[in-house]
Amino acid sequence: MVSKGAQTKQKVIDNSLYLFSVKGYYNTSVNDILSATNLTKGGLYGHFKSKEEIWYAVYDQAVTIWKGIVFKGIDDPLKRIEKALDNDLRNYLGKDVFKGGCFFLNMLVR
Repeated sequence: MVSKGAQTKQKVIDNSLYLFSVKGYYNTSVNDILSATNLTKGGLYGHFKSKEEIWYAVYDQAVTIWKGIVFKGIDDPLKRIEKALDNDLRNYLGKDVFKGGCFFLNMLVR
């Protein structure tokens, strides 16, 4: 069973991933995160020290999602390169995995 604290932390990560995907990191304020999660500043900062720390947790989750799509079912290292590119284009960039488009490209925009 997952603790309430772990559920709250995951809620922050999930909502922040959405906000960062749509608005970008720099255009997402802590108040945006508070509104999306219905937390107080104390509640948020009880789980994360800063917006930057939230970013690292969100980035880790985005990478996990991306890897699950791009490297799914590929064991042979040579075929992995070819299939990974195909999966990336068809099943990641070509799908609505993250609202707002590619999470990683959106993070480059200010």
